[in-house]
Amino acid sequence: IGVLEPYKKNVDSSSISTDIENRANLILKSLIAKKKRRESGGDTTKELAASLASTAKKLESEQKKDTLKHKLKDRPSSDEIQKNTGIDNSVAPTLQATKKKLETAQKSDKISKVLQTRSGAAEHGVDLKISPAIQSIAKSLESQIKIN
Repeated sequence: IGVLEPYKKNVDSSSISTDIENRANLILKSLIAKKKRRESGGDTTKELAASLASTAKKLESEQKKDTLKHKLKDRPSSDEIQKNTGIDNSVAPTLQATKKKLETAQKSDKISKVLQTRSGAAEHGVDLKISPAIQSIAKSLESQIKIN
């Protein structure tokens, strides 16, 4: 009966109103604290006691060190990187294009020397008057004629 009719003399309404006010204050404080946490970037060291703040910072730095060590441990070697990217560490980066041009020029010089010293097609029995497509047929016919 007292719950349905709180204004009657047999019901103590002061305890109900203070209880509601206390709960409302708790909810309001928690909402304000959540808002402050969001604004501060979620840094948990600010919420900790002063004696634990230094320990929390040490733990955070150790975690960062551990992740860095793990990434350094799993990274590919410089030889693998050079092989995959084609980067040459024997020459400064500004000279790499020049080195590449020089290597190409050396290869072309070797090819031209070999071409100059090779023997001619006539020395190998190739008739230059006949088309290259039918030279093999001509040789087989010549060999058949010699056999007969």
